Amino acid sequence: MIPSTRYCPQGHGALVVAPAGSIEVDRCPTCAGVFFDPGELAATLGADANPETWGRDPSAQAPDMHSAYCPAGHGPMWRLPTEPAPGVPWVQACGHCRGVWIEHVTLENLRARGPKLPMNEGATADSVGRYLFQLVSFMPVEVSNPVHRRPWVTWSLAASMVAAYAALHLLPVASRLQWEAMLMVSPSEIRHGFGLLTPISYAWIHTGVGHLLGNLYFFLVFGDNIEDRFGRAWYLAMLAVSAVLGALVEVAARGDVEVGVGGASGAVAGVLGAYMVLFPQTKLHVVLAFIPLKVPAALYLAFWAAVQVYGYLQHTPGIAWLAHVGGFFVGLAAAIVARASSRTAVAS
Repeated sequence: MIPSTRYCPQGHGALVVAPAGSIEVDRCPTCAGVFFDPGELAATLGADANPETWGRDPSAQAPDMHSAYCPAGHGPMWRLPTEPAPGVPWVQACGHCRGVWIEHVTLENLRARGPKLPMNEGATADSVGRYLFQLVSFMPVEVSNPVHRRPWVTWSLAASMVAAYAALHLLPVASRLQWEAMLMVSPSEIRHGFGLLTPISYAWIHTGVGHLLGNLYFFLVFGDNIEDRFGRAWYLAMLAVSAVLGALVEVAARGDVEVGVGGASGAVAGVLGAYMVLFPQTKLHVVLAFIPLKVPAALYLAFWAAVQVYGYLQHTPGIAWLAHVGGFFVGLAAAIVARASSRTAVAS
């Protein structure tokens, strides 16, 4: 069993990571209670298991001195009835991290209504594979953040990046290098009024398989949720502005040099900035010093942004650090506007 960083609110010590279907939850090996991060409950028990809905019941009890404490250390939790009826199971929810603690008997009652997903204490092939992938790649894995419609824009753009890379690498080397030079952003050319379409075309030019796969991974993991929240037209516009502004910021910083800039990193960074604003509490699996952790997306993405700034300040070569920073701030701004517009629409 893999130890967790959370603790049982019943005083039984550290929780352990327990595979539950396609996700992993934090489970007490003593009392068998389970702590669910946002999104995990619906993935385990079905879409009807929604603590946001349960919390609207007038009989929900606010935290007090007798309440159990959040396993993640955020203080006393709310008590929520799972249905607006007497005698129904109650759960405990943290008002800060939105996590939900469910005791074993209550969990069994809830599972009886929904999918019969296994709750294993030991490691599974999926959990071991995910751990090894993260250990080697340092990539995060989204815990659970389902979408309501198919992300056709994200899938189509990802497929077009793969197609562009394959097509270029089927050409003779000299022809491929010539095409890449034409499609990449060249600071020297932009400064002299040439290559004005390259701040868009450069997003399809990747210098190697690792470069391509890294961008595709972040784009596919986080892009579907942003497309779902923004809508396809606004999402496309955000990607385009992120790519263009990222390229221009990089060009402005590089001076009058001929070395080109390529890759979808500016647009992908826009996706990450938007995700940080719109889904700050969504948990991500990460592996740090061989220890598997679940951290809020806002914390991980703030760290990612800080790494980009640090890389630029250290003059680390080979990466368009400021293209990432420029795209990230476009995504932040677009998400803030989208969130404000949504709240205004609800209020009216």
